[in-house]
Amino acid sequence: MIVNLLDGRSDAASILTAAADRLGVPFHSIRPGLDMELHDSRNTTAVDRAPYLTDIRDALAKWHAWAASCRRIRHISRQISRMTPPSNPRVTRVSTWSERDADARADALSLTSSSAASEPVGLPFTTPDELPAELQSSKYHSIICRLLNSRVDITHDRWRHRSLYTEANWAEWTTWQSHQHTHRDANEHGRIFSDRQQMLIAPDLRSHSSRVQADAWNHYRRHLLTELRSALTVGFPWTEILRRLHTTLSDPEQGYPRLINYIQAACEDHVLLRYPLLHADVLIYQLDNSYAAGNPKYSNESCTIDWDRATARLPGEDPVTLAIRVINAYIVKSNNPKLTDVTVWLDPSITQEINKRYCECLGNDEADPDRGADLAREFKTQWYSLLSRK
Repeated sequence: MIVNLLDGRSDAASILTAAADRLGVPFHSIRPGLDMELHDSRNTTAVDRAPYLTDIRDALAKWHAWAASCRRIRHISRQISRMTPPSNPRVTRVSTWSERDADARADALSLTSSSAASEPVGLPFTTPDELPAELQSSKYHSIICRLLNSRVDITHDRWRHRSLYTEANWAEWTTWQSHQHTHRDANEHGRIFSDRQQMLIAPDLRSHSSRVQADAWNHYRRHLLTELRSALTVGFPWTEILRRLHTTLSDPEQGYPRLINYIQAACEDHVLLRYPLLHADVLIYQLDNSYAAGNPKYSNESCTIDWDRATARLPGEDPVTLAIRVINAYIVKSNNPKLTDVTVWLDPSITQEINKRYCECLGNDEADPDRGADLAREFKTQWYSLLSRK
């Protein structure tokens, strides 16, 4: 195309030379009179044109490469310009928090009719009289009754108390146990029961001493209850939990044979398997009884330990904290689910027993006996003054 454009021009060589200089191709070898030869190229032979045709081809090749490079740079520049946000964005509309909240509510999915779990769900039974027929005839009926009549222990510290079968846990379990719902953390919580580093953490459960085993169980049961609650409340299957526990705790070198026996029996109880939260409490209750045998520290009267130990004011304890400790110790000792730190004052006999014990603890002040005697005397004065007004 370039040859056709330059054909017949007297300044063809000058044009090519200028283009070649711009592209870095020397044209110093072009001899004088080239313009006229190109002008009269129709009358020249191939031999005559050979000296400068090579230079022209080199110049055209560099020219082509340079043009391609320019096109590539322009293409990249256009892509970058599309990706780069405008330097000076314009705010077209400012919305208030109320408007944003309204927009979010409009886009949110309604859960009012998605399932029955959208409303709080109470326990199916809370007293022995409300038990279904299949549980009335269960061989663990007596244990179930004791659990229902016991106080709820959310701290996982009290042996032979109900810890998992509660309204809060039941509401979460009913929400996620359905196959229509899957909690995102269910598999993660269930995987723990197959993890030996998470489950085989109490080597003293293999001890030959029943006392050492009981102390080890006292710590391990808290860990086990915590993990059971986390898995059950996100809907991980109870039967799978038992299956994984059975496999993990059956380790011949580090496993816990006593736990395996009870877990094996739990796997075969097809009635209680339908009530995972209650079944878990029954399982822990059985293990509590097993490890408490021959250990007065964890006997059936162990719920009175805090009350029996409430005999003095502890170092660093103020009078209010001491009062809370004495009241809670009495509530635990009573093992009455209906007794609270409010209802405990409705019975004059209970009030008298708590005040008497509190006065004894207040007077038994090892850190400052004189202070204790003064405070106990002042407490008696105020107490008797209030009784005389009634």
